[in-house]
Formats: sequence, structure tokens, C-alpha cells
Amino acid sequence: MRTKKFLLSMAVVLFFWGSLLWATRGEGPSLLSSSPEKSPVEFAGKIISLGPKDLSNLVLRQGAGKVTVITVFASWCPPCREEIPLLVGLRKDLPEEDVFIAGISADEDLGLLKRFLEKHAVNFPVYSGSSGLFRSMGVDAIPHLFVFDRGGTLIESIVGLPSEAILRNLLNEAGSSGE
Repeated sequence: MRTKKFLLSMAVVLFFWGSLLWATRGEGPSLLSSSPEKSPVEFAGKIISLGPKDLSNLVLRQGAGKVTVITVFASWCPPCREEIPLLVGLRKDLPEEDVFIAGISADEDLGLLKRFLEKHAVNFPVYSGSSGLFRSMGVDAIPHLFVFDRGGTLIESIVGLPSEAILRNLLNEAGSSGE
């Protein structure tokens, strides 16, 4: 069991690093690009299309020096509907300079997603992912939560709904100074 977890963690880390190397070749727009086709739609969260190279940018640039939490979810998923308010509460409790939280949605209906984000007053960026992205991340069930330490190293990958206590313990283990 421990070996399987280690191998999954290594695969995700290698994917992120490989994606970062590919993204820094300068081909195509990146998540941080000001390219018009990548402009975020502004409302309760930000929704832009997110590909594998952008995922590395998300973790290593926007989450640079911070504990990073990324959840893969969908607005129609019952456990995800419980997880999002938990993350909204954590975002309120923890300083933004300490912890970066982002969501990647599996929703195909962005209108439905927008209503969900507004209803739950989501206070962190949300990106729209593709099935190819989810496959490359090893996501085959949602919610799927990834926690990275301040150096961008994956420390935990959780399938299913974590309790608030478990999540806070992971954040502390990853180096968060939040309570």
C-alpha cells in the first residue's frame, strides 16, 4: 500500500515537473499569459481552460513558496458539494501569502458551475479541466485533493472527502503557519 502511494506521488510529481519543462520552452500561451484566449471569466471564481503545462505553472508559480491545495471537483458531485465550503472556510482562515488554494472543475456546463461558485461564495480561483488533464493527473474519481509543500513537492493525494481536521493537519505538515 505504501509503495503504491509512493509510486502515485512520484508519478504526479514527475508529471508536474515534466509539464513545467515543456511549458518553459516558450511554445503557446501559458496560464499566466495575457493572451486574449486565456482571459479569465470573472465572477465568484475564475474559470479558464487548464492544460497540463498550465497545471505546473499553477503549482510552481502561483503557489510558489506557499502550501498549495488543488481540488478536482464537479458541481454535481455530492461529496464535492461538501468539500468546496470546507475549502472556502480554509481560504478565509488562512493567509493568502501562506496557502494557495485552487479548484479544477470537471463540469462541462460552465453555466451550472458559475451558479455553484456564486451560491457557495467561492473565494479561490477555479479552472476548467479536460478529461485528458484528469487522466494525466491520475484522477479517476472526484473529489480528488492534492496538497503540495512550499517547494512544490506533492505530500498527499486524497480521493474522496477529507475531514477538516485531516486537511488542517496536512496543511500544518506541509508547512502552513495557519491554525
